[in-house]
Parts: sequence; C-alpha cells; structure tokens
Amino acid sequence: MAAAYPLTFSVKDTELAVLHHPESTLWILEFKNGDDSRLNGDMCSKAITPALDIVEKEWRAGWRVAQKNKNAAKGAGSGALIIVGRLDQQKFFSNGFDFQQVMSTPGLGFITS
Repeated sequence: MAAAYPLTFSVKDTELAVLHHPESTLWILEFKNGDDSRLNGDMCSKAITPALDIVEKEWRAGWRVAQKNKNAAKGAGSGALIIVGRLDQQKFFSNGFDFQQVMSTPGLGFITS
C-alpha cells in the first residue's frame, strides 16, 4: 500500500522534513529543520533515512511492474527524488551539520577516542 502524501517527519512537535509525491515518478523531500535545516542525528535518522526508504520501496515496486510489462512506455519504471530546502523561504538548502549536537549524540560518534 502506498503512503498517504504529504508525509511529515517530526520529533517532539518539531517538523524535520516533508516528503511530497506530486507525480507517479517524482518525490520531493523538503527539509524543514529550523530556519537553516541543519543536519543532526534526528534529521538523519528520523527524517532522511525513513524518507529514502519509502521512496526506494515505492520506486522499486513501480520498476518491477514496468519490467514485467512488455508494452510499457519508454521510461516506465524511472523515477526522481529532489531534495530541497524550505519552500517557504528563499535562503539556502542546508547550513551543514549541527556539529555540537552530532558529536554529543551517542552512536553517531564520527570521532572516537
């Protein structure tokens, strides 16, 4: 069963990202993590990774159908994911990692001692 769009990914009443699916072969992942969409542990594990899993699952299902259909139109089974910053502001895509939060989150340890 396909997901109901738009899908919102949140943590504790904080909206992190929204996944849109405006066309059968197009998904748009909109970052909404604060004013600057900084990447942190929650953004990566609670929004980006689950959104990518959903897109991949739905795209693969469509691809499999297209592969079985001998009369499929050219390009059937194709797809695209566009990742954008906040659509309600004209700033930037992301202001990078929230370094302090990432480094203080157990299990993300990019640097080990």
